[in-house]
Amino acid sequence: MRPFPICALDPFPPEPTPKMSNLEHLPEPDDTEFASLLRKPTAYAPLVMSIAALSLVGAAFAGWVPGRAAPSIGRSGDRAAARVFQLLMLLQLPIIGAFAGRWLPRAPRPAVRVMVWQAAAACVALATIVCVEW
Repeated sequence: MRPFPICALDPFPPEPTPKMSNLEHLPEPDDTEFASLLRKPTAYAPLVMSIAALSLVGAAFAGWVPGRAAPSIGRSGDRAAARVFQLLMLLQLPIIGAFAGRWLPRAPRPAVRVMVWQAAAACVALATIVCVEW
């Protein structure tokens, strides 16, 4: 604490600050901000939905479709699994849009990182369909 009030004849002038280099003014990427943003429901819901779609593709490819005891290919159960996959992938879009609308203006760098994760998870789920049907 200063013993005297600040005035023009201050006996304790402020300490000079060292000169900053060119890179010191740039903000450091904050992983804690990314991790806290990833805990938001609009951030992790598309990731969970992509993982669910991927597991549904894996289960259908292995021959097991929910609601059917014996494995078979080309029956109505596969169409139901395909519809569930399509719904999971389609319902991600409004959630990602809500996330982008809320968090891109507030925290652009971590929000873009989360959106890259969301896009990568969706691409992996879609790539498995392309590989299976090719």
